[in-house]
Amino acid sequence: MTTTDAENRLKCDDRVWLWNVNLAWELFSSAVYNYRMALNSSKEHQRHSFFKTVILSSVTAVEAYFNEVLAKEEGWSEGDLQKKKWSEKVTALGIDFSQERFFKSKFIRNNFIVHHKRIDYRYFVEINQWTALEAIESSQDIVAEVSYRRDRIFPYWITGLNFINPQHSNDISLLNDYEFWCRFKWLGLSQIVSQMISPTGTITAPKNKDIYDSLYKELWQKLKECNFKLDVLYNARDKRFPLMPFLTSEWWVIDPPIDFDGYYEAFGIKPKP
Repeated sequence: MTTTDAENRLKCDDRVWLWNVNLAWELFSSAVYNYRMALNSSKEHQRHSFFKTVILSSVTAVEAYFNEVLAKEEGWSEGDLQKKKWSEKVTALGIDFSQERFFKSKFIRNNFIVHHKRIDYRYFVEINQWTALEAIESSQDIVAEVSYRRDRIFPYWITGLNFINPQHSNDISLLNDYEFWCRFKWLGLSQIVSQMISPTGTITAPKNKDIYDSLYKELWQKLKECNFKLDVLYNARDKRFPLMPFLTSEWWVIDPPIDFDGYYEAFGIKPKP
């Protein structure tokens, strides 16, 4: 569907979803959070509950992302999104879908979480740390694939990082992708990132698929290796603006104090006693 077709559809169909919120982001964030919680829990029943939420949220995040793209960019109405099959949505998005890991995650979601097939079962061996991790990583790959085929950078939240807003009780806050990659450019961690960010506010995504994928895969791997405590992110915080949203790998867990000492130090003034 062309841009003009989509605009015409919006004018004549008040049932087109406008997506003023981002359900895919919230679901994926929930998946990563619950995965982190599971790793830090020593109680097996609690870990099982966390892993169950990881799989449920990861798979549903992909479905929500598909619906978001089809609604926003292809002009699909609510009726279209409800009636069309999964295979039709994949075709409409123009991706060559051969994700065995995701199909496995979706099978577990459907058969052991949403639609129970066994009687009097609460715990399932199919739900564990490895299937939960596969659900997250296969979801990352699919969202990135859709974005790559549309010649744009993937949404930053699939990296496993989030902005949190000190002004809103440190809740996660959805900012734009340019803001995210600018923070990384300031850190000087990646030459690729430095090359793809322009002063005009645009992001030029790498054309090479391996390089493109490495932007989220390497960062995600680093998060796993450091148990989701990427302290280097604090170097990107500006002490002059203590209430400005900042990146962290520990959102929904930490309650960082506002660094007023750093704020006053930056301006060379001292607070009144």
